[in-house]
Amino acid sequence: MDTVINIGRCAICGIESTESLTRLTAKGLQTLVDAAVKDDDDTLKHYLLSQQSASLSVHHSCRRQYTDTRNISKLSSDDDGPSAK
Repeated sequence: MDTVINIGRCAICGIESTESLTRLTAKGLQTLVDAAVKDDDDTLKHYLLSQQSASLSVHHSCRRQYTDTRNISKLSSDDDGPSAK
């Protein structure tokens, strides 16, 4: 099933809100792609790679949360299962 992300909405959450959208730069796009790879989020990764950065907009709060290395590392460690001591 294909996920449709509407233009004019946040590329991360896909929701319209009162929060303003920020256009991604090439560096910002690459940062989101890297985070999507680490998060195993193939849907977002493929969507981002199929677009030009100038056409993508995101909420500042979504970008900050999605690319936060503490969130990414927490997801990675949760996937490893319980640690053996």
